[in-house]
Amino acid sequence: MGNTQGTLAEIPACASPVALEQAARQTGVVFHRVSFEGLNRIQEEAQALAKAEADLDAGNRRIRRQCELIVKLERDGHDTSTARAVLATLEDAQTAMVDHRKLIALQLERLGRSGGDGLN
Repeated sequence: MGNTQGTLAEIPACASPVALEQAARQTGVVFHRVSFEGLNRIQEEAQALAKAEADLDAGNRRIRRQCELIVKLERDGHDTSTARAVLATLEDAQTAMVDHRKLIALQLERLGRSGGDGLN
C-alpha cells in the first residue's frame, strides 16, 4: 500500500501524464497501462485529496481557535457550555473529514493499481 499523502495531491490540474506517473512512483503507487480517461480519474482524485487535506488543515485551525476561546471564556468567568458544544461538533466534523480523506487516498491508490479504470 503506497503513501499517497503529499506528492500526488500537490500536482496541479494541468499536470502532464508523465508528471502524474513520476509522482505516483515517488509515493509507491504503481501504474499499469493507464488510459487517458484513467489519468483523468487519477488526477481528479489527486485534486480531491489535496482539497481534503486543505479542509483538514482549516478544521485544525478552527479547533485550535475554539480551544483558545474556551480558555479565554473560562479565564473571564463566563459559561463555556455552548463553546464546548461547538468544539465537540468541530471535532466530530474533523473525524468525518479524516475518514473521508482516507477513502479518497484508498480510491487513488486503487486507481493507480488498476491503471485508472478502478477495477482492481
